[in-house]
Amino acid sequence: MPDLMSRLSSALADRYKIERRLGEGGMATVYLADDLRHDRKVALKVLKPELAAVLGAERFVQEIKTTARLQHPNILPLFDSGTVERPSGATEFLYYVMPFIEGETLRDKLDRETQLGIDEAVKIAAEVAEALDAAHHEGVIHRDIKPENILLHKGRPMVADFGIALAVSAAAGGRMTETGLSLGTPHYMSPEQATAEKEITPRSDVYSLGSVLYEMLTGEPPHSGGSAQAIIMKIVTEPADPVTKIRKSVPPNVTAAVAKALEKLAADRFESAKAFADALTNPAYRLPTAVTVGVGEGGSRRNAITLVGLAIAFVAGFAVALGWSATRTTADSAQPVRRLPLSYDIDDDIGALAPNGEFHVFSAPNSSGEPQLWVRRWRNLEPTPIQGTEGAVGAVAISPDGREVAFSSDFPGPLLAAPIDGGPARTLVESQWAVSTWGGDGMIYFTDSSTAAVGAISRVPAGGGPVEPVTELRDGEVMHLAFRLLPNGRTGLFSVHYNLDGSGAEVWAVDLDDGERKRLALGQNPFYAHTGHVVFGTAEGYLMAAAFDSDALELCSLGGPVLENVRRAILGKVPVYTIAETGTMLYRSGGGSLPVPVLIDRQGVTTGRLREWRGASNPDISPDGSRVTLSHDGDIFVVQLEGGLTTQLTFGEGRNEMPHWSPDGRRVFFTSNRQSSAPDHFDVFSMRADGGGEPRLEFDGEQSIVRARWSPDGQWLLLTTLSEGPTGSDIFGLQPGPDAEPVPLITSRFWDFDP
Repeated sequence: MPDLMSRLSSALADRYKIERRLGEGGMATVYLADDLRHDRKVALKVLKPELAAVLGAERFVQEIKTTARLQHPNILPLFDSGTVERPSGATEFLYYVMPFIEGETLRDKLDRETQLGIDEAVKIAAEVAEALDAAHHEGVIHRDIKPENILLHKGRPMVADFGIALAVSAAAGGRMTETGLSLGTPHYMSPEQATAEKEITPRSDVYSLGSVLYEMLTGEPPHSGGSAQAIIMKIVTEPADPVTKIRKSVPPNVTAAVAKALEKLAADRFESAKAFADALTNPAYRLPTAVTVGVGEGGSRRNAITLVGLAIAFVAGFAVALGWSATRTTADSAQPVRRLPLSYDIDDDIGALAPNGEFHVFSAPNSSGEPQLWVRRWRNLEPTPIQGTEGAVGAVAISPDGREVAFSSDFPGPLLAAPIDGGPARTLVESQWAVSTWGGDGMIYFTDSSTAAVGAISRVPAGGGPVEPVTELRDGEVMHLAFRLLPNGRTGLFSVHYNLDGSGAEVWAVDLDDGERKRLALGQNPFYAHTGHVVFGTAEGYLMAAAFDSDALELCSLGGPVLENVRRAILGKVPVYTIAETGTMLYRSGGGSLPVPVLIDRQGVTTGRLREWRGASNPDISPDGSRVTLSHDGDIFVVQLEGGLTTQLTFGEGRNEMPHWSPDGRRVFFTSNRQSSAPDHFDVFSMRADGGGEPRLEFDGEQSIVRARWSPDGQWLLLTTLSEGPTGSDIFGLQPGPDAEPVPLITSRFWDFDP
């Protein structure tokens, strides 16, 4: 079947001669074409197929005509638009045509320079604001102002794709969710766009332009995060830092103008884009009142997460604890955060807080170097050991009355309980993996290691008695962890793990009466807060929160980050934190900021940043330099370096890692445990780079393959294997072919890797 460009060229041959593909935008693929009727170069943009599949063609063409009347030197005009139909009459392509501008986008310039000169940034923003104002007077709101939509031509900014987002939205009607498209780019969305308000005013464009100017001045948008969800929650709930906090040389009038443009409430922003431009160019402009930044300001009236109460900072670089509440009230009810330094040593198993939040139980070495449970009551300066808990390791659970603690003594090992104030421990279960919680129903919930229910959740009466199964493992599930019983006594939350490294873990809810289960979110280690919210951690070090309907077993509000930069355990990437029933939170800080893939040329100059792929790893550039493969959260992706078009190659079947291009650029090789019964055994697979077909097994060895890389001539596949015993990893070479066997290249007693 001919490719998209060939089909398009054939259908429009009487009007346009398509020369080449220029790149990929958020909604369209862009081609350079010759306008045969007018003898000029044009940019022909074809809406993505998933959009064309649900949009009404006539409505789209009608709506996009509203932008044709826009006339302004800083607005890229619309030349043409239309549809291409199949012989059956069904719409195949929706397209629109704009001038082809020699130059670059503002995104290209920012990726290269990071920050712009203040005068240049203000000039660009002011001219874009003038263009927006002209469009607003014609009743057209852009809705998608971002650096990618601002072209720079001979030093003059020109705004592209004016009204395209509106046309798509209007044509789709109520079916936008079918397109998989979110109008507006998360970093530059206004709060009203982020909360999906129906009425969008010109002040939304003012906010987006303020965000673009903020990035031109500081090098980063006003809000960032590891996911679109995290960014949106910050836009709704958190004030942006003043630009002078990052760049002190920004003039007072520009600082004030940016702050006003970024107000949460649309009514508090400039009344027009022209007023924004005037403030940027008026040295005397100041805000009428001082802007103060602090906890609770600018909060949303939609279940905003407000940090309040006790905050404990581990001065040795370990942790912070704080109380928090999620409330529907205004920001005036927010309480100040209080901090108390702690200096004792805590490992990745942070232990548990008492239900009333008044003390902390954790495992740490005693004077003999043996692990033991300790209790730290906040009224005391030092923790004290708990008798009878020598050898205690891993998670602990405190009884609802705060008098006893349940704990493990090995992995797997017996489940024991002991009085916190001293007394002999008693054995409840002979073998289990990890204790989860001590429920208000008098049962202790734990991850079972018995032959009947290995890896699932079971429970045992706190006073001793028969063990009862609570959950059952389904196909592909390796283990259930972190069970939490809700106050209603019939609903439970728990983590479902599909491998042992914590990637791809999910939060599920279960109704204990009928066994019904529902998936809630990607994450792990859930807690139920007294406000009716579920708090859970992500492998990237975020703590998220969302309101929970325990009857429907559903999250029912926008989830957002309660905290960032939470330390993750080495095993399983579990965020290290615990929450008391009162809302006090104890967590270990220092997770580090998520890395952003950066493109650097041979002279060491940064040429681009893949900001949307914060947290991704193992980048590998294609032989022609146009694409890069990345691994993220257990799957493999291919990203076009121009335009950002993304192709997902794997979809959650096992753990997929270490992507590497074949020498001809047609396939991507990677390691995966998808066909192995052991979660830590990886084989070599490959996929077509365009995402077509199914993964193909390339090599199934006795040893787990850490990485596979081709020699440049395509003759050898170099395998890094994980060896048993003290030799660590070794390197083998494989010449693909019938009955090919790996040839040992480096098999020393050391760890040998990354050939």
